[in-house]
Amino acid sequence: MYKVFINNKLICLQQNTDKIGDEANFHNFTSVKILKKIIRQFKNDKNKKLIITHNSAEELWKIFKSVFREVEAAGGMVKNSKGEYLFIFRRGKWDLPKGKLKRKEEITDAALREVNEECGINDLKIIRVLNPTYHIYFRRFYKVLKKTYWFEMFNATDENPTPQLTEDITKAEWKRKEDFNKIFENTYELVKEVVEFCVKKVNG
Repeated sequence: MYKVFINNKLICLQQNTDKIGDEANFHNFTSVKILKKIIRQFKNDKNKKLIITHNSAEELWKIFKSVFREVEAAGGMVKNSKGEYLFIFRRGKWDLPKGKLKRKEEITDAALREVNEECGINDLKIIRVLNPTYHIYFRRFYKVLKKTYWFEMFNATDENPTPQLTEDITKAEWKRKEDFNKIFENTYELVKEVVEFCVKKVNG
């Protein structure tokens, strides 16, 4: 199954033999034209989840990606020696530092650079690779599918973060696990998934 976020909602692309559950909002793929229409409708409706099925999840994923212009980004979930995690507050929501790859830039270099630029943290070490995430957004003449590569990072010096104001980041703060529920009240579903996966791996 493939998961793509849009406007804090979720699109699941899966094989039509997989269990659907009780969700009523699902479609079996028939054509690219209808797929585009379904995505547009879902963007603006009240449903929080859309399931699209096909006899091959891999083939459906290829078709789905062909509808979009693809871009890549990288970011990190940074932990310090106190067991705190680094979050940013951007445009009214809690988020994790991330940004688009520059031309010919290595993914790990991009992730480290973005955390440094957005939070002013210099001493960073990549600990492990986390699952990538996908989300889509719309421009006037095209649709974008952004793939973000995520890494768990460690900061041994417990530097005080400095928000990159030019990127609309008003806060960059270390947060304890006890703060996560409060953060989850005002963040993106995509961010929740990254945080929960990272913490589960750390504890697991």
